[in-house]
Amino acid sequence: MPGISGRIATFAVCALFGGTYPSRALPPQASPPTHVEIQPFLGTWQAKFKGKVFETLNLKEQDGKLVGTATRAEIELNQEGELTGAKAIAGTDEIIDTKLTGGILHLTSKPQEEDDTVQFDMNLVGTDHAELRIVTPPGMRAPKAWTLEREKAARQP
Repeated sequence: MPGISGRIATFAVCALFGGTYPSRALPPQASPPTHVEIQPFLGTWQAKFKGKVFETLNLKEQDGKLVGTATRAEIELNQEGELTGAKAIAGTDEIIDTKLTGGILHLTSKPQEEDDTVQFDMNLVGTDHAELRIVTPPGMRAPKAWTLEREKAARQP
């Protein structure tokens, strides 16, 4: 699927599935994360392809809630859902909702000019490392997770 452009979310919704899709429902135990629970997720997280940043998540605490932004990217995937190409493009989308379930942070982002939202799951795999997965409808193969690394200077106490 070469040449797919737009933000990662737009790729997941439009290119892979041909339009809007219903998001996967979260389990009933999902809840907004508490002050203590969000601390390990705070900071600037980056995904790289061949040494170049193509996706950045900026997560911070504001008024006791986890808020932030996600940059846009142009990506290419093979049939197995692995990245074969990726680069950053202009634009940033607001993260409008977060939930924490079993240590996995569920993020919902939304571009200002669109009605659709895109959902991601972020799983910490180390102090400054995480995996980010696009949430897809049941039965659909999802792109494989991208590795995120937190910028050391951006880590918050």
